[in-house]
Amino acid sequence: MLARAITQQPTLLLLDEPTNHLDIKYQLEILRIVKELNINVLAVLHDIQLACRFSDYIYLVRDGRIRHQGTPEQAITKENMKEIYDVDCEVLNQGNNHILIQYT
Repeated sequence: MLARAITQQPTLLLLDEPTNHLDIKYQLEILRIVKELNINVLAVLHDIQLACRFSDYIYLVRDGRIRHQGTPEQAITKENMKEIYDVDCEVLNQGNNHILIQYT
C-alpha cells in the first residue's frame, strides 16, 4: 500500500501505525523510506522511541486533545510521559532525535 501511495507523488502522506506487527528490521526500513521521501507526513506511532528517531515534530494526545507538542526533545520528557501515559520513566536524550526511554 505504501508503494501505491508513493507512486502517486503525494505532498502529504497520512499513516496510521505503519509499523504495526512488523519486526524491528522492517519497522526501521519503512520509516527510513518514508523519511527519505522528503514530503510532509502525519503518522500515528505508539512506539515513542521510533517516533522520536524519525519525526521532526511530535504531538502528544490524551483524551482527544493535544497536550504537548514540539521537537522530540521538547515533547518527550519524563513529566509529559507521566501525564500522557501514566508511566514513570527516565528520558535520556542522546542528541539527533535519539531518545531512550527507560521505564521504571
